[in-house]
Amino acid sequence: MYFRRVRLRLALAAAALLASGCPPKPSEGPPPPPPRDVDDIIATVNAQRIAADEPLYAPYITVSLSLRDDKGRRHDLDLRGSMVVRRPRSLWMRLDHALEEGQVELGSNEAEYWLSIRRDYATMWWGRHEHVGKPEVEPLPIDPARIADTLGLRMLPARGALGPFRRCFERYDELTYGRNDPIDGFFADRVYAVDRYPPFLIRRIDFLDRAGQAEMVVWLDDYCETDGHGLFPRKLRLHWPKRDSSMTLGIDRLRAGAKVNPRVFVRPRTPPEGIRRIVQVDAACEAAASPGASGE
Repeated sequence: MYFRRVRLRLALAAAALLASGCPPKPSEGPPPPPPRDVDDIIATVNAQRIAADEPLYAPYITVSLSLRDDKGRRHDLDLRGSMVVRRPRSLWMRLDHALEEGQVELGSNEAEYWLSIRRDYATMWWGRHEHVGKPEVEPLPIDPARIADTLGLRMLPARGALGPFRRCFERYDELTYGRNDPIDGFFADRVYAVDRYPPFLIRRIDFLDRAGQAEMVVWLDDYCETDGHGLFPRKLRLHWPKRDSSMTLGIDRLRAGAKVNPRVFVRPRTPPEGIRRIVQVDAACEAAASPGASGE
């Protein structure tokens, strides 16, 4: 009975996603092969994921941000900088403007994530991964907690009680994974659109809220080898529909063997230069779980 309920809720979430947007536009190519077994799809994707446990360094990246703040004002930034990533979800990115250095910094480690924007915001936001997706979490202009999940650093979970539920399109398989919450129960969490033709790459990821609506959508393209450690997308387009904000990320290359200070994956405890305000976005979650607890 439980598994029938899970499958039904996944199917309903998939139908809601169809109503809110179209599947990826089919690309030119040969006819797709017959539908594959879900376990085979997962194994093929994971065989291409980044397998290195050492940090990987991108010496040159480009980022374009189009953000809408809480007052409805639009902020557009063209930035360039560098990036370090490490499995499974560690990320550090420093971005400079043509006229000013250190305009944006975002990071993630196993426990926390953070984002600093100097220009127009002068704010650093941070939170804990354990609360990601909860309705009490304040929205950020962009989401560093989930950006790390788009770069091929984490393996797709094996098939189980939480999915994936598979839908077939002409050129794509969609794999929908769910989550369990002690209060809200089961809900669809994310959807991966995977090519049905070789080399079977992930082309889109939808991160969903508990009502099945898209919180963040990522399109991935121009995959490249990472010094023999796996494939990563060199071009990413990220969109936050509820915030009407977007980000494009271009990665020149990822290199292994670089000497990286491990402290880049540690959240700053003091405000970076130009930051006047620090906000813990999930403070309400911790207050509800442990009244009177400190955010630090």
